[in-house]
Amino acid sequence: AVSGLTATAGTQKLYVTQMNAGGCESPRSEVTLTVQTKATAPVVTNPAPVCSGTNVTAADITSSVPTEAGTTYTWYNTATGGSPITISNITNIPAGVREYYVSKKTASTCESDRVKVTLTIVAMPATPTVTNFDDTCENTPLTASDLVNRVSNPTGTLKWYSSLASTTPLASAPTPVTTTAGTYTFFVSQQSGNCESPKSTITLRVVATPPTPTVANLDPVC
Repeated sequence: AVSGLTATAGTQKLYVTQMNAGGCESPRSEVTLTVQTKATAPVVTNPAPVCSGTNVTAADITSSVPTEAGTTYTWYNTATGGSPITISNITNIPAGVREYYVSKKTASTCESDRVKVTLTIVAMPATPTVTNFDDTCENTPLTASDLVNRVSNPTGTLKWYSSLASTTPLASAPTPVTTTAGTYTFFVSQQSGNCESPKSTITLRVVATPPTPTVANLDPVC
């Protein structure tokens, strides 16, 4: 038996004979053994955290490994053993952590050790719970705090918008203006980390102040 043959990469030639019971040995046959280098493990960068309820593409995961020409990457669910997997798109992904493992090889190397790739899914904050204003008389003084107080128990950072469609938040909560009768709406979301909830709508109905009564003095009475 021959041992230690795979300690060094390269091509080795071995020779083997066989001997019969009478002690006669055959001519030698040549055996060629090629030992390939083991590929170095890939260098990975974990994907940026994503928000729950969103969609993740296969490219979002596989882009964590910089590709090299002539290199094959193989993905697994486990650090050792198991069968290769295909990375697929994920829809409506729940909060949590997903772990993948990736190796690489070339035509002239053996498969490398596996490296873990971690995808972190952050819980999406809830849509803010809000309460509309009661009917409010014209010229009633209101502050931005009065608007903020319409949001019950926020769990994240409040972000205010000029419309439901707007993607650019206001610098701060606006101050409701009550100088003109009408119905006014305000839009608020809450953010936790990089995840932002859908917007809620707060309604303020400003009621016109009735005009000062027109009166006539009473006639003199006894």
